[in-house]
Amino acid sequence: MSILRNEKYKGDALLQKFYTSDFLTKKHLKNNGEVQQYYVTANHEPIVSPEVFEMVQAEIKSRKGGHGRLDDDLFFKGRLKCAICGGTSSRFVWHSNITHRKHVWHCTGRYMGKKAKCSSGNFSEEELKTIILTEINNLISPDYNGLLEITNKEAFDTTELEQNVSVPADELAFLSCEIDRLSARNARTEANLSEELLELEDRYNEKRAEYDKVTAEIDDKITRAVIVESSSRT
Repeated sequence: MSILRNEKYKGDALLQKFYTSDFLTKKHLKNNGEVQQYYVTANHEPIVSPEVFEMVQAEIKSRKGGHGRLDDDLFFKGRLKCAICGGTSSRFVWHSNITHRKHVWHCTGRYMGKKAKCSSGNFSEEELKTIILTEINNLISPDYNGLLEITNKEAFDTTELEQNVSVPADELAFLSCEIDRLSARNARTEANLSEELLELEDRYNEKRAEYDKVTAEIDDKITRAVIVESSSRT
């Protein structure tokens, strides 16, 4: 839990969390106000954004506000409210020493005192998971797969890139021919055409870099489209 509250993850630093009480023995104690502390913002590169960090703090606070404590192993603990009495549901183990062991949830209001006060029943953890997954699926649009297909098609469409790559490709072909022609002419005559050749080669290299960049983008989109399609089939 201390990791979730550590300000270092959002790039800040709280100085002098501990202090040396005896410089001879080098004994360190937790600082509970004995010495001045200093809070430094933007002290280093954050691991998570400050917004995400504050959302985590708010979530921790909201969970502690309920009847249940924050427990990494029990996702539902402190989150389930009884529809009848408004109490908190807790998890119990049935048949803990035999092969039919299972986890069930029921309202703690059933056993507040000597007599049961809440009339709600028990439900297994598997039933709880099924109910929640069903509700999540109901919230998802029936056209989700169609929308996903359209989104992927637009995200990985290479039509515009293929049109853009045709221009530098044509220019590369032209410049290549010009370089060959000028090189042959330079070899046959005494004229010094080195500067013209260098200029053509610079133009060629510039267009080549432009061409390689666009083709790399096309290859990247095609590769990612194949990966997404393969993942959707598994």
